[in-house]
Amino acid sequence: LLGLVPSPVVVVTLQVGSRIFVVWGALYWVPACQQHWSLFLIVIAWGITEVVRYAFYFCNLLGSVPYPIFWLRYSLFMVLYPMGISGELLQALVAMGAHW
Repeated sequence: LLGLVPSPVVVVTLQVGSRIFVVWGALYWVPACQQHWSLFLIVIAWGITEVVRYAFYFCNLLGSVPYPIFWLRYSLFMVLYPMGISGELLQALVAMGAHW
């Protein structure tokens, strides 16, 4: 839509929306979520993803992406996506359990 990222708008919207829901909708309002072990999954998955993503972007700006960074950028998702999604889902379940 705006050309800021090379990804489809729907995918980016879903990813950003889920992060906003988890951070603001669950973690901010529900103390049980702040103490649940699934927060560890989210922090690790999101943190590693962002470090690798921006290292890749930085190297790309310099004109050459080292193979290890390229490999991490396009391979880590196999581990980090399930980890992040599991953490987000567990956070949502903990938040729902706190209100039901």
